[in-house]
Amino acid sequence: MAKGTYTRFVYRVIKEKGCITANEIAKLLGKNSGKISSIIRHIKKMYNVVTIKQGRGYPYLYCTKEEAEKRFGENLNQLIVTRNTVPVTISMVSELLEKLDTYCKLTGTTRSQVIEIALRKFLANVFQETQDHNDEIPGLIEPVR
Repeated sequence: MAKGTYTRFVYRVIKEKGCITANEIAKLLGKNSGKISSIIRHIKKMYNVVTIKQGRGYPYLYCTKEEAEKRFGENLNQLIVTRNTVPVTISMVSELLEKLDTYCKLTGTTRSQVIEIALRKFLANVFQETQDHNDEIPGLIEPVR
């Protein structure tokens, strides 16, 4: 089968079931499952399919937009993955992790979302200070010990 045929096949299954995980796609394609990411990328581009992040430890769901709206309602925009991400591992003191988890529970956000927003704000501030003072960036960042 050509890639377009796989793409149409997987889309038909998604349309029929509403949502599907990458593992389910791999089972459907069997030996031909080596290009799942490519097929998913094509499906998202060609059809009205969105990627849903269900939460920590759960696989992404690939859903038709209609099914996603039905299942997740108001929370849909928070759950849709709109860009490719790169996993990053960080270490932090347990007290900070506890505060992060508390904040996430109160706001209904994930650790990744909170850390990404905080890092964006921090880096925007650092670069703004660098431009304002014409200093080098390393001088503005003090390591926390």
